[in-house]
Amino acid sequence: MEIIQGVRNKEELNKLKKDLKQWSTEIIQINETISKKAINLMEEYKLSHGLELGDAIIASTALEYDEPLITGNIKHYEYIPDVKILSFKIS
Repeated sequence: MEIIQGVRNKEELNKLKKDLKQWSTEIIQINETISKKAINLMEEYKLSHGLELGDAIIASTALEYDEPLITGNIKHYEYIPDVKILSFKIS
């Protein structure tokens, strides 16, 4: 959802869909555990760090599945303990 939110037109959306398919990307559905973790992260970091809902869901999903969080915005997550962050830049 967060990635789709950033597309600016149909061409970018179609490219994104193609890239996700090419990379064999798995879409992970939000479940109760992820939701609860996201709520806890929001309670902990919304006021102190400006954590937004989408970022809380992404971080809680990475934590739940013990997977690295790949982002172009490290500052959105660097303060959350136990989140493994991998940086990338869009070329």
